[in-house]
Amino acid sequence: MAVVPPKDSVIACFQPVIDSFRLAVAGHEVLGRERLESGELKSLGPLFGGCEDGEALRQLDRHIRYQALQQFLAAGQPGYLAINVTPAWMLDFKKDDPIPTIEMVRELGVDPRKIVVEFVESAGENANMQYLIQRYREVGMRIAIDDFGSGQSHIDRLLALEPDIIKLDMDLFQRAARGGLPAKVVLGISDIARRSGSTLLCEGVETEEALQFALDCGARYLQGFFFSQAAPTLASNDLAENCLKDVLPRYLNSKKAHYQSRQKYNDILLAYFQQLQTLLSKSESHSGINHNISPELLPEPPAGFIRFFICADNGNQISPNFEFTPAQGWQSNPENLGCNWASRPYFYSLLAGCDRGPITSTPYHDVDSAVSCVTFGCRLDESRLLFMDKVLWES
Repeated sequence: MAVVPPKDSVIACFQPVIDSFRLAVAGHEVLGRERLESGELKSLGPLFGGCEDGEALRQLDRHIRYQALQQFLAAGQPGYLAINVTPAWMLDFKKDDPIPTIEMVRELGVDPRKIVVEFVESAGENANMQYLIQRYREVGMRIAIDDFGSGQSHIDRLLALEPDIIKLDMDLFQRAARGGLPAKVVLGISDIARRSGSTLLCEGVETEEALQFALDCGARYLQGFFFSQAAPTLASNDLAENCLKDVLPRYLNSKKAHYQSRQKYNDILLAYFQQLQTLLSKSESHSGINHNISPELLPEPPAGFIRFFICADNGNQISPNFEFTPAQGWQSNPENLGCNWASRPYFYSLLAGCDRGPITSTPYHDVDSAVSCVTFGCRLDESRLLFMDKVLWES
């Protein structure tokens, strides 16, 4: 069983949080460290997951918190101070009980608007938690969710806490930075953060590649060894600019080159799409189903083409899917005949005439071809619409 170390061997340390928009230190997270006889600082993180003496651990945690607030005040309260709170320790609070963090802040004269209360466990399933969150907010403190995306309860936590900051689970973020499905999940979480009005914080930024992925996610706040480990003193504000001044130009140039290549790729496929539009607008339709598309009349598509199909104004697909592979040439697949695509945003956007040129859908995963793709769409005539699915440029 883990043993709680004596208070005089434990100190508060601070890991900076970087504001990627302002190129400044946005704040610091408080982390407890035990100072060993060798002078080395040992993380207390494992202790909070493996100590059975809950009361002793709680008192140690409050000791670290008080130390941190004192140092934060002495340093002039730069940015914000994030304090980890374990919801399980709050279950016994009564409505009028004093809340330790609030009492410490009042005693020391710290501006409560500069305090972020960071919940480190699943929360939101009990009324007591809701009441405590209300108490924190009443005095001006902000709320953050830690380890978001790490378990099955994170959506409940989001709904219950309505956080100011969503702190992405470090393990999930680091896996996502390597690409694949985790990357798509994290990009989805970043969209949730934007839509809910929360600021996204990516923790575990240790390499330039991870930093670039965090920027791709639109994360304003960044935290990790790339910038600094936790230290006994607060970071100077020039840390952010020193760490980012060379990285950001490289990132910008990389994204610029990527988008230029993507535009060339899209231009090729768009030109092919317009060629199809000209060819098919001359074709006839019989009873709403287009039978007059002869494969030998269709030009060979460029790389990245998946399929094209025709719909009626009501959303019903009135042609088969026309698909092409170099090995088999053109193939007609009737599987989606009669499917209705009226609920797709690109469909009613096209129908409403919101775009003068061909519309482009948002990216999505195509189940049949197992690739990420987008859809081009345009009118063929007064009653028919043409759509083409193409591979999303990701290289």
